[in-house]
Amino acid sequence: MKKIAMIGLRGSGKTCFTTAMTMAMNSGIKLDDGSVFNLSFADLQQMAPLMNAYMGMTNDRNWPASTDAKNSYDFNSSLSLRRVLSFTLLDYPGGWLTDPNHMSEMLQEFNECASIIVLVGADMLRQFIHGNMGLYPYFSMLQQFTQNVISEFDKEGSVFPPTIIAITKSDEFANEGEIKQAYDFLKQRFAAIFAVGTNIVSGLTHIQLGNNLKNNEAKIEGDLILKPEFGNLSIPILFSLYASTFTNRENVISGGKIAGLKLTEAKKTLLESQNQNIIKRLRDRISGRQKRIEETVIDMSRTVEGAKEQLSNLSKVIHSIEPTLINGTELYYNGERINNGERIN
Repeated sequence: MKKIAMIGLRGSGKTCFTTAMTMAMNSGIKLDDGSVFNLSFADLQQMAPLMNAYMGMTNDRNWPASTDAKNSYDFNSSLSLRRVLSFTLLDYPGGWLTDPNHMSEMLQEFNECASIIVLVGADMLRQFIHGNMGLYPYFSMLQQFTQNVISEFDKEGSVFPPTIIAITKSDEFANEGEIKQAYDFLKQRFAAIFAVGTNIVSGLTHIQLGNNLKNNEAKIEGDLILKPEFGNLSIPILFSLYASTFTNRENVISGGKIAGLKLTEAKKTLLESQNQNIIKRLRDRISGRQKRIEETVIDMSRTVEGAKEQLSNLSKVIHSIEPTLINGTELYYNGERINNGERIN
């Protein structure tokens, strides 16, 4: 089962996002191509606390309480009833990002992750952009943590997992201009994720759970709208599925090319063997060389055909998700913007 890590400092809205996203997407989201993507709990016992928190939000108008422990949730995701990815969502406490004692554990788990979701609160982001320098340590800590993790991956010669930065509470923004300003700020602040030459799949999005939402002593004020189609609520998970599928496709393409080269070489060797005189052909047959060559041709042919089928299935998933994802995300690969499957400057 693949893993998706979710990080963010205290107050970034991780608990609210997890509660709203998982319960809303359980009913499914209709993608731009008409297919339906949905999440289901692999472990129903894990569903209970999220369901209670969700009911507290919708019925009692209570914001979920923040957590100080790491939580994990197992999900199955399906595209038009066909399972495409099973994953564990790892929800890390905000305090862990500034605690050296937890760094090694997080690094080890990040190495096993299909993607990373970084949550940043629009309330603090907006204040900082407008001059509240008292929040400088907040963003500096998050930036430093990210840079340290990337450096550790670089030391090991590993590519950093696909990463999306999601701005929560985006109904705090006054207009589209402020959202663009926030995107530009984050791309500058987390330049290592969006830099050319990193081969990182990365993205930016903004999420809202309603309109004019406020926290009045843990009570929800404003218009709460917990729907998968609203406020880019589904985008972080769609990004994770897209990135995982994108990476798998690249691996299949690479493996298919290698198998294709081996198949070409094996066919050439087989042809050369068949064109030998009868004595040498008999010698190859008796020694088993001829059989080994034939088996290599068969194995490589199966591998190539299997790669073609895998590539077709993976491409279908990508093509289904991509339009919806791009509508709600600035998507990048190796520092270059992706638009409808094509890289743009």
